[in-house]
Amino acid sequence: MPTLFLSYAAADRARVQPLVTALEAQGFDVWWDRDISLGESYHRVIEQALKSAACAIVVWSKNSVGSEWVANEASEARKRSILVPAFLDEVEPPLEFRHLQSARLVGWQGDVGDPNLQQLIAAVRRVVQRAGSPPVVASVQPPAVAPTLRSASQPAKSWWETPAGWAVGASALLVAISLFILVLRGNGSTDRVVEPAEPTDPAASSNADQASGAPASAPGPTGAPRPAGVPDGTINLIDVRDGALIVAANEGGWKDYIFGRSEPYCSVISTNGFVTFAFRDERQARFDRLGIFVEATSTYNAKTVELYASGESERGPFQKIGTFVVPNFRNERQPFHEFTFAPVTARYVKLVVLNWQEGSGPNGNVCTMQLMGTLQ
Repeated sequence: MPTLFLSYAAADRARVQPLVTALEAQGFDVWWDRDISLGESYHRVIEQALKSAACAIVVWSKNSVGSEWVANEASEARKRSILVPAFLDEVEPPLEFRHLQSARLVGWQGDVGDPNLQQLIAAVRRVVQRAGSPPVVASVQPPAVAPTLRSASQPAKSWWETPAGWAVGASALLVAISLFILVLRGNGSTDRVVEPAEPTDPAASSNADQASGAPASAPGPTGAPRPAGVPDGTINLIDVRDGALIVAANEGGWKDYIFGRSEPYCSVISTNGFVTFAFRDERQARFDRLGIFVEATSTYNAKTVELYASGESERGPFQKIGTFVVPNFRNERQPFHEFTFAPVTARYVKLVVLNWQEGSGPNGNVCTMQLMGTLQ
């Protein structure tokens, strides 16, 4: 089964060849040769190759932007969320693909160390792994080792004269010396007794913490400590375990990976990905802070997130609450980066991820979020 499907215009075959070579050097199996055997259906072969691919790269150029074939292949790949676009020329792709972030290979001369090519390869690896294919590792051939030749006139050594024989002999000598020392000690040896540690009284520890003024750490809705300053009764309104319901989303990753887990978690979401929530039993809620978890610094982390609210319907109209720029580092003081705003009362909220740190790729990492508030 091919790992990658390459969609391009036939007129660009010579320009695409270096890209295929670079991808194959990384261990990818690239389907790009459009020479169909006699008797085979051209449409059927291409359709089957695209269906079996874990990732599809569309190469936009002056020739491909006007190709209906390339547009159809790219559209099918986008529906399956396996599309990674790349540009060979400064052109405008069909309308459906203009908002997708893409690898810029304009003027690329085949340099495998080019940062833009490396960005493309990284995006492909993420899509392939998300599709469930095993990680692809570039093959490295071990260096050849020349055999050691012995002169015919040189007499063969016995095994005891070899380094291995010397090592065995030395080990045997050390064992014999150790046994001899143990015999000499006889009953004069003494065993050191380790006293068991005193049992710890959990109640006493708790009382000691309170006496010292140490704050008690109450688990929050996602298994993390409750944010500072949040009153009792406040919950994470967009946690499915607290009754939240996902009523709309651009892809299933929101439901499967982001919310309802005991620990913060990250998932791959498309650019401009969105998710709409109804609160428990579609009741109104009042909220004033958004928390966003960042696992570690990465160019693929979400950078700009927008929050909208509606008091009428899951379809809106939605009013924009704010645009939040997420710091690109892990918050060690508390798990979530917090953003506060004037209290809002609504029944539905929508989150939109606009872009990624350093503008990388068509997909990126979106991690667990908290919308802290109270049900009305």
